Order: sequence, then C-alpha cells, then structure tokens
Amino acid sequence: MNTLDRVSRFVIAAVLVALVIFGPVRGLLGFILIVMSFFFFVASFTGFCLFYKSINADFNNSDEYFK
Repeated sequence: MNTLDRVSRFVIAAVLVALVIFGPVRGLLGFILIVMSFFFFVASFTGFCLFYKSINADFNNSDEYFK
C-alpha cells in the first residue's frame, strides 16, 4: 500500500470509531463498525491489505491510481 492508502484507511477507521463512541450508532451495527475499524487500523499501520493480496494488486506506485 502506498501512503495515500494508509492515511485514508486510518482516517476512515477513526471516523468509524467516532461514530460508535460519540454518535448514534449502537448495537450490532456499532460492533460491526468497530471490527471494520480494527482491520482498517491494522492495515494502515502494517501496510498489508488482505483484499489487495487476494486480487494480486500492488499499489506501491502511486501512478497506478491514475491508469
């Protein structure tokens, strides 16, 4: 993953956690959002995305986004 990918995953995970903690999201949906945010946080810190690996994608070169 490139830097844009990692930063965007971190921001999305932070927003999901904020929705659960400070927002109206509770119950099963809140639990699902917390689990998703955990995976986004792990992916943003490690730079490894299981989905990218499963489709054999490599986005280390930022020019790949614009092809």
